Amino acid sequence: MKNVLALWKRGVTKVCVPLFDSANYRPNEVGMPRRGVPAPCRHGTLVHRRGDSYSAASRCSPAARGGDSAGAPSLPLRSGSGKRLWFAGVAVGLSFGLVASGAAAGDQGQQSEGPEVNGTAETHEIQFRGRIVCLAEEMHRLYRTSLPASHEHLYGFRTNEGIYYTLLRTRTSEAFFADKRLHERELIVRGRLLPKTHILDAIPVGSVRDGQVYDLYYYCTVCAIKTVIPGPCMCCQDEVEFVEKPAGE
Repeated sequence: MKNVLALWKRGVTKVCVPLFDSANYRPNEVGMPRRGVPAPCRHGTLVHRRGDSYSAASRCSPAARGGDSAGAPSLPLRSGSGKRLWFAGVAVGLSFGLVASGAAAGDQGQQSEGPEVNGTAETHEIQFRGRIVCLAEEMHRLYRTSLPASHEHLYGFRTNEGIYYTLLRTRTSEAFFADKRLHERELIVRGRLLPKTHILDAIPVGSVRDGQVYDLYYYCTVCAIKTVIPGPCMCCQDEVEFVEKPAGE
């Protein structure tokens, strides 16, 4: 609608739609389609400008015009106006393309983040086999990173596939940090990877020795409570016992 009003203000009274079709319109020195372009007019209404004179009947067949006279005075837009309209059409097309691609990228980004529950990305429980390691020492061994002689251990988990994860220290994962017996075993851990990180929030659930899987937990003989947390019993405050027995017993 804006383009029609702009044409009217410049004195254009009629517009031939095919002449402004972006697939056919390539402005030449007078602003009309180039010669040789098979673009017969389907409507028979060419561009008229007050005070100008130009005949474009050769580009508009009588049958397509639906009975209009072939010799009707008709004029194109001047070359400057035609080029401006052509470039405006190209700009509009590019704008729609950019909007569509941006929307697609936004959809893809939202899908990669996964569903959210109460504003937090949902995670799934997974299980790994591997060993507890000091990440600082492992990076020094593998990549010759700087390692002070006296350093604080940064504990992580190295899977049997050689992938490293940082262990998140929580109340339920305290055994990874406090019980050195776990550092000597191949462990089975269960937990979750926090979204967009290599941080593992997990608990020890078992160990593997000579191909045999063992259940691993702590037990209070007074209260008959089984837990994954070492230290005082949450009930009687007596020290819990470390238990490792073949799975299924």
